[in-house]
Amino acid sequence: MAMIDSMKERMMQEAMGQITPSETPVAQAFAHAIASIEARQMAAITRLAEAADVDEAAVGHLDAGAREEQLLGLADALADDRMEDWWLDEVAAGHLDDPDRAADYLGMDREAWVDQIATWGENYRQAAPDHVEGMTDAQIADLHVRETFGIPLREFTREVVDWTRGEAVEGVLAGNLSSTTSSIHRVAAELED
Repeated sequence: MAMIDSMKERMMQEAMGQITPSETPVAQAFAHAIASIEARQMAAITRLAEAADVDEAAVGHLDAGAREEQLLGLADALADDRMEDWWLDEVAAGHLDDPDRAADYLGMDREAWVDQIATWGENYRQAAPDHVEGMTDAQIADLHVRETFGIPLREFTREVVDWTRGEAVEGVLAGNLSSTTSSIHRVAAELED
């Protein structure tokens, strides 16, 4: 009996691996509903911010179709266990130069990251001593990361090195809602003053 149960479980896992979430009506309806709600919320808070004359609270316009595709892509990436590649291509590429090169640092453990910063320091001091004279390893790493990825070291560390699958999923799923909530609070604070 245990062997039959084991075979059934394996067959179910194989069948699940053949399902592409983005092609299922349930996932499509779910993505459509979320994207529509987010688009309406963004339009509403932008309208409110404009009426209250609070520019920094406006969150802008959301392309609901593009958002649906993003959500469905996320579902497929999770199902196919390729979240890291999807995140680099679909999320990080929007604000990070050369996201493929950043893959080596994605979710890097703290000790390896400290070693990497020291290595960059040594390499730059050997290759261009005049250019980095008097700079700390962290300053050299910041220079390197800015030149390579187009963002400061602190941002690179937060978004790439400290990356986790759970936080990445949460960021994609809840990012627009968090933005809208923050904007509501900014408008409220402005109106309270």
